[in-house]
Amino acid sequence: MRRMWTSLVCGALLVCSFAVRAPLQAEDIIKLFNGGVVSGEIIDETDDEVTIRTKRGNLQVISRADIYSVERAGSNLDELESRQAALRRFDLDGHLELARWALEKDLVDEAHALFEKVIDLDPDNVEAREALGYRRYDGKWYTEAAYMQDVLGMVLWEDRWVTPEQKGLLEMGFVQNEQGEWGRPEPVGPSNYSSDPGDRVVTGSEEQPSDVEPARDPQPRPPVVERDPAERAWYDDHEAVAWAEAKTYESKYYLIKTNVKPEYAKRYMKMMDQFYLRFQEVFNLKPEQGSRKSEVWIYASQQEFMQNTGMSQGVGGFYNTGTRRVTAYHGRFGNNGTTQEVLAHEATHQFQDKVIPFGNAPIWILEGFAVFFESAEYDGEQVNIGTIPQDRLSHLKRGLSSGDYIPLVELIRTSQAQFTAYHYAHAWSFIYMMIYYGDKKMQKRNQAVFSELFYRTKQGYVTAEAVEELFGGHDKFVEFEAMWKEWVLDLPYDFDPNN
Repeated sequence: MRRMWTSLVCGALLVCSFAVRAPLQAEDIIKLFNGGVVSGEIIDETDDEVTIRTKRGNLQVISRADIYSVERAGSNLDELESRQAALRRFDLDGHLELARWALEKDLVDEAHALFEKVIDLDPDNVEAREALGYRRYDGKWYTEAAYMQDVLGMVLWEDRWVTPEQKGLLEMGFVQNEQGEWGRPEPVGPSNYSSDPGDRVVTGSEEQPSDVEPARDPQPRPPVVERDPAERAWYDDHEAVAWAEAKTYESKYYLIKTNVKPEYAKRYMKMMDQFYLRFQEVFNLKPEQGSRKSEVWIYASQQEFMQNTGMSQGVGGFYNTGTRRVTAYHGRFGNNGTTQEVLAHEATHQFQDKVIPFGNAPIWILEGFAVFFESAEYDGEQVNIGTIPQDRLSHLKRGLSSGDYIPLVELIRTSQAQFTAYHYAHAWSFIYMMIYYGDKKMQKRNQAVFSELFYRTKQGYVTAEAVEELFGGHDKFVEFEAMWKEWVLDLPYDFDPNN
């Protein structure tokens, strides 16, 4: 299944994880004087306090003295019904505006009904079609299922789309190996690598002495460069208005809703537009003309972000494919993470959704490029790509030096459900090498391979066999993998692709 949410999590590595879609029904909302918001179901009220059951099932008792306002779930529905009754039957703009409002209030079902009405009035309305998950192909709009069936000729097998031939084999119990060959499954032991390359997993009769040290980084890492004090001070400044008073700032490519200081919001507008230009340049793809600007919400603090989204302290931000919105907070998280890294990673997925048809790109492409942009640097004027994500490279070097790594022939066949933190490092390094390995002539040839890959995502799902074909076949791809291992092991942490 395609990711529903992607979230950036702090730890030794920046890790992407998956969660379920947020609740679709409206909820009671309690807004606090300190800017916090608690949502859920109000189950009891007195003159002194309000008791609410949060979306996680926890009971929370809030003093009336701390409450700024209470919005009942029905209040938004009542307002929606009132506004809808005032709409004229053929008011296209009115229905579109009300659909956006309903979506913002988490009235998803009602918003979808309004988008359907917009399509009745304007069958080719891009915003409404995209909001309902339609995909355009050869001048026609398709639902997700119709696109997979009618355009790609795929059929459903459990929770994934496969060819009719593959479905027949799967129903008979066959499995596909790394070479693309089908056969009966054989009993196998545990994998010889884990998500952490420092943890050796023993297979077969191999024994591991308890005093053996984990693999070490074959290269010394450069000293950690402390962030500029002015930058740290900027991220630590959480002065803001309440989220209820947040403004939406419109840049060339984004709609950014935030309650940070106006000058901070303008800095984010400029930064995000520069990332967008880089997305277009690297992917060599542009969104369809008339598509809606990308939406980003930035809370002024981590506490406010957690209160409003229900996310844990370890989450720096996420992208929701249902609303197509990136949500993050202003500040630092983990050891080295900042809002910039979060926005860059999640906005990459957001852009991918605008230019790559649903379900056509394998997970290693999606996440590999997200890490690539996550590591980019913004100097206040432009985004400079090619910076090494040192934590990921360090883990990968240790894995390669000890033999605990994921072969590329396996990486390009890994499903989303099996994609771990360690896969992210491999996917990034594969893409990084394709962009920066060799002389200008070789780089141009390698980049042409990626251009062809992206072109093929427009036509249908890119299989592992198709990737190997672009390298000259399976044997040539295995040869490339050997080069990749040597190149990554020798790759300096301070590698500068511009020199």
